Amino acid sequence: MAKIYYLTVLRNQNFLKLWASQIFSQISMHMLNFVLIMRIFELTKTSIFVSFLAFCIGAPSVLFGLIGGSLVDKLDRRQILFFSNILQATTIILYIFAFNHPGMLCLTAFIYNALNQLYLPAEGAMIPSLVKKRELMTANSLFMLTIYGAYIGGYTLAGPLIQIFGKLFPFYFTFLFLTLAAAAVFLLPEQKVKPFKIHYKTIFSKVQRTVQEGIGFLWQRKEVLYPTLSISVAYMTISTILILIPAFTSHVLKIPLEASSYIIVGPAAIGMLIGAIIVTHLAKKYRKSTLTTIAVFSGGIILILMATLPYFGRFIKFILIQNNLGFSFFVMLNALILTAVLATVLGFANALTVTPSQTLIHENTPHHFRGRIFGSLNMLNNLVAFIPVILAGFLADLFSVATVFVIIGILLIAFGIKRVRYYQNQNQELSSS
Repeated sequence: MAKIYYLTVLRNQNFLKLWASQIFSQISMHMLNFVLIMRIFELTKTSIFVSFLAFCIGAPSVLFGLIGGSLVDKLDRRQILFFSNILQATTIILYIFAFNHPGMLCLTAFIYNALNQLYLPAEGAMIPSLVKKRELMTANSLFMLTIYGAYIGGYTLAGPLIQIFGKLFPFYFTFLFLTLAAAAVFLLPEQKVKPFKIHYKTIFSKVQRTVQEGIGFLWQRKEVLYPTLSISVAYMTISTILILIPAFTSHVLKIPLEASSYIIVGPAAIGMLIGAIIVTHLAKKYRKSTLTTIAVFSGGIILILMATLPYFGRFIKFILIQNNLGFSFFVMLNALILTAVLATVLGFANALTVTPSQTLIHENTPHHFRGRIFGSLNMLNNLVAFIPVILAGFLADLFSVATVFVIIGILLIAFGIKRVRYYQNQNQELSSS
């Protein structure tokens, strides 16, 4: 396998421009999500409206993801990235005017994320045109590192910025960052595309045909479909866990809600960062598909352990108290430490799922199809996550958070078994041909 060096990619000026745009854009997105969740709950005092906000954030991908991806294959991707960032910066002004109106905040969130359905597929599809094929794994790992780092930065910076500078300051901050994101992609070279004249009478039929081609390509090319599904499953798992963290912290771990930041969220993010850093080196020794399959199985097992170990720890604590052994505090402390370790490994498994899968998509998708495929990916991510996120709270209240974790864990293991069977059959076909 050809050697891949981070320094080679980091010396690529055009890649650095796209990467800078991603950094500014991702931090802005996560910071806005945090601020909006807090503000909506503050205004309405209900979780139902927060669920509606989640719907407004995820629905644009389901409605416009494939259309955005098809347009990315027809238009200059640099211009799409630039104007998407500029228009998103404009929506920040709408956020400020709608600050005291929850309904308007949700509507603005819908518009902001609708624009993301142009930016995200254009960004993903542009990477292979800026780096060499042997550098794709490194480039994708850097992009995944940014996603996880931006998640940490966006969510952790928002609170202090509000406390120090006021509730509106994060909006000023994200306006600046989105403007910088637009400036970064503006400096990229123009992308050569075939002339594409828009005829409004036929545009919907053309988009429909392009969307059908993208879905047909995914269905026929299982070597692209399975990595796409793997990323969507990883996205669904993380999204559902984020929804359940407050209930898991209070009902299962029996600790204050604030502690979830350093018991679950922080360790998981650290695991993601570690995974994004070393996945390139692991991919030199193991197949990308093998790494992803191991990660899927690991995620399922870890979720089941996270759901059951706290109860097991309290059972040991009860036995110790009954026998006057006096070690209950240390048992509880060890249970929390073990939960943090499991969260770290879960984050690591997530990175080992997403980065190799995205690289496999790049390697097996023709240039003229990448926009459609990444549009499909963004739509699948939100479509797959949408139903579980809506159901997670209901099922957690009806049964328990631990039960939902176990169900997700079992589903991940089942998906891992399906992956093993597919790649076994693929290897048999290759060896027999």
